[in-house]
Amino acid sequence: MSVCRVSYVIIQCVYRVRGLLLYMSLYPLYSVFQPMMNYNPWMLLYFISFLLIVAFFVLNMFVGVVVENFHKCRRHQEAEEAKRREEKRLKRMEKKRRSKEKELAGR
Repeated sequence: MSVCRVSYVIIQCVYRVRGLLLYMSLYPLYSVFQPMMNYNPWMLLYFISFLLIVAFFVLNMFVGVVVENFHKCRRHQEAEEAKRREEKRLKRMEKKRRSKEKELAGR
């Protein structure tokens, strides 16, 4: 068999498979059987419970992330406040030391 003949056969197979897939996808039986396949009263219970559980966990994770970020910010602010207090304390001590030195130098 020549290369041209093999490529022709492959192209014909591809076109036939493509035509079969198009025919199957456009065939109207899907619209007839779909409502029968989807009818199940237990599916409603499943989807409602699934939505409630997923919503609860997603909301819980969101709240957890927000609270964790607030805690990080609070720790950071507390550290900054402690640093500021320490600097103020050191300035007061330095001021007292200088005033005592002046007082001792003035005598």
